[in-house]
Amino acid sequence: MVIPSAATVYAQVVTSQFLRRCNTFEPIHLPNGSCIVPPAEVTRCPGAAAVHDLQLGQVTRDSFTPLMPPIPVFRYLTYLKCC
Repeated sequence: MVIPSAATVYAQVVTSQFLRRCNTFEPIHLPNGSCIVPPAEVTRCPGAAAVHDLQLGQVTRDSFTPLMPPIPVFRYLTYLKCC
């Protein structure tokens, strides 16, 4: 087990059609030309974005556009005491 002595958590505001589609239901186009369309009640539901927690390092750089630079939002420090 490794416990870091310090860490910084960063946040960045981005825009991405790819990430937006990960949290919504869209029509499914079948090879035979037909299409399965989800009911309107389902497509209007905003869902819970936390269910699909992604970090930008998990997607390709060309799948999002940064709207601002990364900013530090949390700093973690551990003070270890020796025996």
